[in-house]
Amino acid sequence: MKISNKLLKKLNTILRLIVVSLLIWPFPIAYANTEVTETETFDGTNGTQVTDLGIPSGTAAIDSDNVAIRNDQNCCGVGGQYFFSLLDNQTAQNANTTGFTFTLPSDHDIKEVGFRMAGVNSNYTIQYNYSDASSEQVSKNGQSGATYEDITKSVTNKFITSFTVTVSDWSGIDTIYWKYDETAVAGSSSSDTTTTTTSSTTSTTTTTTTTTTTTTTTTTTTVPTVGVPTNFTATKNSNGSITLDWDTPTTGNQTPDRYTVQYGDNGVLDQNPTTTDTEMTLTRNELETALGLSNSEGIAYMFHVKAENVAQSIESSFTDVETITISQAPDNSASTYAVTETTDGINIEWITPSSNWVDIAGYKVIYSETDSDDYNSDVWQYLYVSTDTNVTEYTIPWTDNFENWDYGTINGNRYFRISTCSASWWCNDVKGTFQFKNTLGPPMNPTVENVYDTGVLVDWDIPNTGNRTPETYELYYRIGDGTNTVVTGITDTQYTIPYNAITNDTYTFSIRSVNTSYNVYSGYSTEPTLTVFDQKAQDDADAQAEADRIAREKAEEEERQRREAEERERERLQALEDERNNNYEQTGYYELDSERADREQREYEEEQERIRLEEEEKERQRLQALEDERNDNYAETGYYELDDEREARELAEEKARIEEEIKNSVVIPVETETDEDGNVVVIELTEEEEKELEELVDAIIDIKNNVDFEEFEVEEEVFEVDIDLENVIVVIEPVEEDKPQQVETDSSDSGVGVQEVQPDTVFEQTKSEEELEELSEDELEEYKEERKEVVEAYVEELEEEIIEEVLPETVTVEEFKDIKEKEVEELTEEEVAIVVEVATEVIEEVVDAEELTEVIESENIVILEEEELEDLSEEELEAYEEELEEVIEEFVEELETEELVVVVEQIAEVGVENLAVADEQTVKVVQAVVSEVVDTETVEELSEEEVEAVAEVLGFEEEEDVQIIAEAAAKEEVVAEAVSEYVERAVENADTENYTLADVVTEVQLEAFISDPVAVIIDIDLNNITVSELGSDMTSDQKEKAQEVVVPVIIASQIIANAGALIRRPF
Repeated sequence: MKISNKLLKKLNTILRLIVVSLLIWPFPIAYANTEVTETETFDGTNGTQVTDLGIPSGTAAIDSDNVAIRNDQNCCGVGGQYFFSLLDNQTAQNANTTGFTFTLPSDHDIKEVGFRMAGVNSNYTIQYNYSDASSEQVSKNGQSGATYEDITKSVTNKFITSFTVTVSDWSGIDTIYWKYDETAVAGSSSSDTTTTTTSSTTSTTTTTTTTTTTTTTTTTTTVPTVGVPTNFTATKNSNGSITLDWDTPTTGNQTPDRYTVQYGDNGVLDQNPTTTDTEMTLTRNELETALGLSNSEGIAYMFHVKAENVAQSIESSFTDVETITISQAPDNSASTYAVTETTDGINIEWITPSSNWVDIAGYKVIYSETDSDDYNSDVWQYLYVSTDTNVTEYTIPWTDNFENWDYGTINGNRYFRISTCSASWWCNDVKGTFQFKNTLGPPMNPTVENVYDTGVLVDWDIPNTGNRTPETYELYYRIGDGTNTVVTGITDTQYTIPYNAITNDTYTFSIRSVNTSYNVYSGYSTEPTLTVFDQKAQDDADAQAEADRIAREKAEEEERQRREAEERERERLQALEDERNNNYEQTGYYELDSERADREQREYEEEQERIRLEEEEKERQRLQALEDERNDNYAETGYYELDDEREARELAEEKARIEEEIKNSVVIPVETETDEDGNVVVIELTEEEEKELEELVDAIIDIKNNVDFEEFEVEEEVFEVDIDLENVIVVIEPVEEDKPQQVETDSSDSGVGVQEVQPDTVFEQTKSEEELEELSEDELEEYKEERKEVVEAYVEELEEEIIEEVLPETVTVEEFKDIKEKEVEELTEEEVAIVVEVATEVIEEVVDAEELTEVIESENIVILEEEELEDLSEEELEAYEEELEEVIEEFVEELETEELVVVVEQIAEVGVENLAVADEQTVKVVQAVVSEVVDTETVEELSEEEVEAVAEVLGFEEEEDVQIIAEAAAKEEVVAEAVSEYVERAVENADTENYTLADVVTEVQLEAFISDPVAVIIDIDLNNITVSELGSDMTSDQKEKAQEVVVPVIIASQIIANAGALIRRPF
């Protein structure tokens, strides 16, 4: 498009008109605010270049080297070449804590300030001061080594006027900057309401005139503000706190969401707690702790508050400051007091008042003869000043302070003031009056005593001096020189102090008389002392302690049971887990046993058909194996038979061979004939003889087949010898009667003394055998019962005498009886020693140990001590023991059956295995008694209870075993030998569980069998043996142990025992 020159001229003219219009009618143009930052780096010397910043200067009163501008590029990380040094040339050891204030330019509204702190080793503070007269203090931690920290502070709705840095050692500050807004406004200035002006111009152009119209539109924007709190008050409370209260602001367009209380003392408000309430209470402790005060005496606490809207980041200015000044004197005076006349002088007492703001540090007492409120007047005299706040009384001696007073005749009033004072001796006073007029004597002859379950009884007589009689009495008591406890208003001449009002200790008591009508008090009585002890309380405490112990043990038991229940539950769950894990390891299935059983049952049922088929195959194979077995035996023996059939056939042939040899070798009272070789041959045996012969053959074969030769260390070849019974020469001889066996006893030395108690005639009163035979059956039974009661009473009395002498102090008679009730296996070592000692003493009394000793000595046998026995050779020791045992056996044979029974019953109570702790002589006596009582005639004389005691000693559970073993001992030498050695072996095997006489019999039989097994088998009385009765004379315990241990040996020994004496056939 091409513009003509004419059009261009018109446009040029219009533009010119617009420029002229602007010059003639200028409209407001608003320029934007510009943020300005000024920085001071202290580049220069001595601060001469610092112009806009007010810096601190050195103060000679504090330190002549307080501040300086330093040139040190390498110091502490401060920027630039120069920095400002605080506490210059000082160290932490000699520097004072000093505050350094930097004043910012006042011609700008500064919103932000920043600087760098360096080299500060100790904690320090920074206080920012604001345009609304408020301030804010920030605590900073010391820096580690040569490090620094850049610090910045920004505010809104107010301006920063200065800041103070308080340090206690050398520090550096540098690069201080501050920011403010520099605003250039053309036409209007800023305020809370901002007005923006815009112009609209309409121009009409003619050849003669120009008209311009301007329209102005104003828009108002409201700035958010919060008002100052109203009705702010500060109230000091008597409980040692200050309550601050205010109302919400009535101005501002925003509601406060919190308030900041600023407080301090002596013009410095540097604490800034906040709250959302319109009330705050600060305790004395909180105030003193926050402000670092040791007390509040004379302190002027100052408070003001401001409102804040944190969400809007706006706040009000502070309210006016409220001041609470704490008095320098305590809050109250002494609440009560008493002034009394005594024989020593005037006694003044008071009660410590409460004081929550100022601590009571001491008391003063002043005196005057006239009533005056002018405490500085000469009429008042200081009598007493003390910083001991525990002492609340003072006695003015007559001679020291009232020389012109005639005791007992003075009349009129005297005035006293008691001052309660602070540490700085600001005091709060109370005045009292005393009238000297009447006298009263002290109580007389006081006594004190403890009364069970009541208290301490104090008794006295009425005074015998004074011009007034007592209306009441006051009782005082104290521990040592301690403070008295006072009981007042006592109207009687005695008083009981209950134990709940006095502790167990040694007290001093005194009483004085009181006449309140005349306001007169006597002096104190004499002062008896008493060690107070509340026996009832001690008894109750002991009972309670026992109850507590029981309750505690109950609680512990309940806790133990609870834990055990938890443990059982844990173990149950663990057992289930273990069950699953175990099944998993075994089967690969993680399952319980019940689940496994179900699964395996299913699998089992699935397998049945396959198993049935396999069984059919096995049966076929079994039948084939039997056929193969018969064929093999036929090839070896010529008999078409199974292995079992072959074994039975060969056994029958072996029996037949042995029977034939026996028939041809033994003289049997039956018909015989002589063969061609001249041998005697049995023609016929009876059925019974055939049976006995068969059983004998079976026994011999069993012995040969069943004996474990290696166990008995016997060469097997001994029994592999082919015994040809035809070559045995048999001699027919009569069987001699068994001779009594000498009983051998074990010996050990425990050392038991003989009691002085004698059996008197207890056992001498027994009837002779002839007398007993004359008694009827009922009379004999009645006699035995009477004798049993007599003997039991004697033994019981004897035990009581013995236990009184031998029991240790730690065991009572009742406890000993409880011990005897225990089973033998339940006894402890200590209990065994006690019961054995008592039993030993009883045994020595019954058998008359002194007489036995005399008998031994009469045989020229010297009883040797243990040390002397150790010096003997084996031959000498064996000879000595045999000689001693023979004498003891002969002595015991003369004892009555009743005496034997007493010894057996004592051993049954303590256990024969426990005789290891008894002395050697007692053990030998017991062995002889056991041998004597295991006699068929003796056993027949015993009652069931007595037989039961014998069975218990021998270790038998069945009473009939006693008769069996007695009969066996009478017939068999090996059993008699076992009985004679039982006690010795039982003591040696005390640690073996359930060791009985049957064990000893087995051991003796085994020893004989091992020493000559061939002779044992060959030397058999074939005429007298009855194989079917083998084991019939064994005790139940023997039979049981024979099954457990050595069956063949026992059988062999029984064959020997039944065979009797050796019979040989004559030529």
